[in-house]
Amino acid sequence: MVYRLRRHDGEYRYILDNGTPFQRNGDFAGYFGSCIDITQQRALEMQLRQAQKMEAVGQLTGGVAHDLNNILQIISGCLNLLNGSARERVIRGVLATLNRAAGAAPARDEKLGPDRARQSVGRRTSHTR
Repeated sequence: MVYRLRRHDGEYRYILDNGTPFQRNGDFAGYFGSCIDITQQRALEMQLRQAQKMEAVGQLTGGVAHDLNNILQIISGCLNLLNGSARERVIRGVLATLNRAAGAAPARDEKLGPDRARQSVGRRTSHTR
């Protein structure tokens, strides 16, 4: 069993206690066991968990940035086509592609969780004809 004990100097330490009761002449006589200070081990475990959390956040933000970059590449390519073409039919097709790409961004937000999805509810894409 793990205990948190406060030393006389006010510092808290984590102690792992392992013991078993023993008897003498059929009566309880005490415990055999040991206690080990595991404070440093627990501190290292907490550091490892924090590092794993930071790595997960880094991977998540990297994935979001990658998805956003893909959407921006579509928009950029469509805008370049729009600048180079004056035909109305081509412009409508480019604008439709832009609207689809812009509509993909809120879907990315929903993947991040319910709180993030609620923030994106106010964003709407405008559709042109």
